[in-house]
Amino acid sequence: MSQHAELRQALSYAIDREALNQVAFEGLFQPGNQPFAPGSFWYDEATPLPARDVEKARELMKSVGVESFSFTLTVPNNQANLQVAQVLQAMVAEAGIEIKVEAVEFASMLAAQAEGRYHATLTGWSGYVDPDTNLNQFVVTGGGLNDPKFSHPEVEAGLAAARRESDPAARKVHYDAVRKVLNRELPLLYLYHQAWIWGFDKNLKGFTPYTDGLIRLEGVSRG
Repeated sequence: MSQHAELRQALSYAIDREALNQVAFEGLFQPGNQPFAPGSFWYDEATPLPARDVEKARELMKSVGVESFSFTLTVPNNQANLQVAQVLQAMVAEAGIEIKVEAVEFASMLAAQAEGRYHATLTGWSGYVDPDTNLNQFVVTGGGLNDPKFSHPEVEAGLAAARRESDPAARKVHYDAVRKVLNRELPLLYLYHQAWIWGFDKNLKGFTPYTDGLIRLEGVSRG
């Protein structure tokens, strides 16, 4: 594990994901530590949601000769994201980690992120039903959304193997193995999963809610 991974681990332990959900989202969202929400078939039960542990965070920092560190967190300029950033800022300060919050226009943030002009950003992903689209492009070498430029041979091999399988159970074995590496290296820190709440006319028929939040109208009718 690299020194930077140790510091990312410390940052993760300094965050109380349950409290973040309560304060920023009034408890409506679901705390998370993976691209798949707890309860999903693809969720890796062997790497559950970490409890906040400020002392563990400090120990990890000391293990690589660091008493404290700081970084700039760039966030889209809206109230919800700013509130998340401010909650994180207050939490991690107790472990000796300073977050400097920078709010910018969303498209500008994405452009800087793609060019590598950032320390950390607060971004989201709507997710898709198939797990490959929630992992591959973010963590494989040259992936279209791999802005951290993360590269790891075990991750590459595991995701490639999962693509060769059609049986969900066989695919999950590979995704779980990849999760162990990503949980150690933490190129991405997952914080929460958005809750999708649907309201519709009682006469609507055939509507199926999907975990990615996208509305699919095939087979939908109004009786």
